[in-house]
Amino acid sequence: MAKKIKPYFFQDGINELAAELKGTENIFLGIRPYGFHAGNKIPFVVYPLLLCEAIEKLGKKANFTFYMFLNDWEQDGFDETYTDMKTHPFNVLPKYTTFQYTLYEKGGGSIVDYWESKIVDQVSIIRDKFPQANLRCIRNSSMRDMPVMKDVVLKTIKDPDLVGNVLRETTGKEILDHPYSYCRPICPHCKTAKTLAEVLNKDDIRVSCENCGLDRVYNYHLLNFWLYHKPLALPRIKEFNIDLCITGTDHYREGDFITRKKLFEVYQIDVNLPKTLYTPTLYGRNGLPMGKSKGNYEDIDVEILLDFVKKYPNQETLYLKDLK
Repeated sequence: MAKKIKPYFFQDGINELAAELKGTENIFLGIRPYGFHAGNKIPFVVYPLLLCEAIEKLGKKANFTFYMFLNDWEQDGFDETYTDMKTHPFNVLPKYTTFQYTLYEKGGGSIVDYWESKIVDQVSIIRDKFPQANLRCIRNSSMRDMPVMKDVVLKTIKDPDLVGNVLRETTGKEILDHPYSYCRPICPHCKTAKTLAEVLNKDDIRVSCENCGLDRVYNYHLLNFWLYHKPLALPRIKEFNIDLCITGTDHYREGDFITRKKLFEVYQIDVNLPKTLYTPTLYGRNGLPMGKSKGNYEDIDVEILLDFVKKYPNQETLYLKDLK
């Protein structure tokens, strides 16, 4: 494992990183393909731009490679039939399926296809300003056959305690014994994640669907999966040699900085832990954190948002009511 590392916060963190980085690092940006609002733009566009600016002010070239990971293996929503997510936030189950099999609400078609084009278009602003930067868009589902992803999927199905015990230790939250699962196969027939799975060997999984009644053994490589975002980060960081993650401060408050390190240890994945840069949380005009599910989805031009963020360089929380 790498030496002990610290988190980096806001503009001060950008300045520290600019002094430490070469400008050729691989940078992790992760998002659910379920909209792209002003709050998303801060870690995905604004902070990458600020980092590139800071690097070049020091006489270096911003030759970063930005990996845009589209989390199409994430749940389409949370099933709160069994638990209240406010009191047991880590007893997570998909509401129905994953984004990979979710249709766009306005006219059908894949929600991932729809939002991928929107997200790529916005993040490409980085290359407009810093043409030497590289951008890559990776769907989690495209990583299914990579050995590190397969290893994480099979281990998570076989032993959910790998995740659950780490979350108990690092977050202090209570986790109920049921429902208790952090990875499930998607039913090949009805496309739901309401399945039970038994790993038979390194290639075969018995899938039992509670929705349509399917009960059959499948080769791993013929399936897709729901995989909770915390273990899902591990294969991406390992496979693409990630040096720096840029993400929102809400993840830090949830304990992700410590949780991720512990997960690498329990999954026995040898990796140089990436640095992490945390961005401010944007609150909408209704006083809630920006988010489509919270009823305050709002888009703002990148240049306006960039100036707004620069005005409050080290503030943990930003409020759209302060945007003049």
